[in-house]
Amino acid sequence: MYRWSTLALPQVEWPTCHVPPTRFRHLHTTVDEPELPRAREVGYTTWQSIEAGPMVRLGWDWALIDDGIVVLADPLGINSNLCFLQEREPIHASRAAAHLNAIVHALPWQATILKALRRLRADGTQAPPSRARRRRDDGLERPPSPSGR
Repeated sequence: MYRWSTLALPQVEWPTCHVPPTRFRHLHTTVDEPELPRAREVGYTTWQSIEAGPMVRLGWDWALIDDGIVVLADPLGINSNLCFLQEREPIHASRAAAHLNAIVHALPWQATILKALRRLRADGTQAPPSRARRRRDDGLERPPSPSGR
């Protein structure tokens, strides 16, 4: 799953006067080659709502900038199929970003990414980040070794 999988979902219109979904589950996290000068590791993570009602998905780029410090790489770049409405009209993108940031900051996403990174390192044969494979549940798995095991 990449950004397109979030953006390809049907849009979910959400009036700003209603409380947005708050319960999400981690779908996957990827690790990519760092392009940011201060980042040790970078990637993308996707979360999906687990509440009744329309499926809402969020995805965003993250960066590990120091041991144990994971940040949003672009706080204005959270992808979602949520469309926040005020008086039946979509709100401005900067206001929507504030709503999305509030949802993201309530999730345990940093701990989930750190756990996935620790597991990748603990495997002992860490592949280059660009070869990391995605899993739908709680993290990363290393690619198969050349011997097939």
